[in-house]
Amino acid sequence: MKLKQYCNNRGTILQVVLVIFIVLILNISLVFNNIIENSRSLERIRELDRARLLEITILRYYKETILKYIKENNLKEAIEYEIPFDFSFIRQLTFFHKDVTMEEFIKEGIEQGDKGIFFIQSAEKAYKLYSKFKKHCVFNCSANNKKYYKYVDEDTIKNILKNERFEEQFLITTSCFDAGINIIDREVKHIVIDIVDIGSLIQCMGRKRIQDKEDDVNIYIKIINNQKLAGLRRSIQQKVEMADFYIKSDYSVEQLLKKYPRE
Repeated sequence: MKLKQYCNNRGTILQVVLVIFIVLILNISLVFNNIIENSRSLERIRELDRARLLEITILRYYKETILKYIKENNLKEAIEYEIPFDFSFIRQLTFFHKDVTMEEFIKEGIEQGDKGIFFIQSAEKAYKLYSKFKKHCVFNCSANNKKYYKYVDEDTIKNILKNERFEEQFLITTSCFDAGINIIDREVKHIVIDIVDIGSLIQCMGRKRIQDKEDDVNIYIKIINNQKLAGLRRSIQQKVEMADFYIKSDYSVEQLLKKYPRE
């Protein structure tokens, strides 16, 4: 009897030890995954910084080229204007990796009653997100997009432009709304951006007009992966090559189009 009880107790202890061991392994795995994910996030942030630095370098190159042209041709002295951009309205800046995260943002927003704006570069991706939450959203894209513009409620968009606010909980739009519109609404607390171009991204951040220090917003930016970053770099390099060729060809549009035909 004692032997049987001892065996049972021993079995129970082994089971407890096994459960503790499994829990420890799972916790270690979670910690390890978090470390990997955080390191990837840092690397993506560095990639964004490199992309921004490349863009600034190109802009500086064009600026110096234009100023040199003005000076060499004895034109009127150029007047430089600089408009400072204040980012103090950002309550929190968050980076995310996966498209499904945007769905989670909407689900959480629906539960909490928050309003938000989604800027998505792809009209197809924007519409697919909208189609899952039509009851709570309004969709918009460029009128030139024949495939998806038919899903745009023109009257609703006109009212948004007129009233500078939207009644739905979420506005899901492409970059066609990145400039030229204002959203004045204290209830809009979230701006989610899935756009590659840095200049357009900054424009999207400023679509909500801040009323005072209490009127802040949370910004969520999708990280550019290596493939997109490489494509962006190639695109910028080609633009620099086109600009150089245009200057060297004595500003001949005909020669430029011949060497770089429109697709």
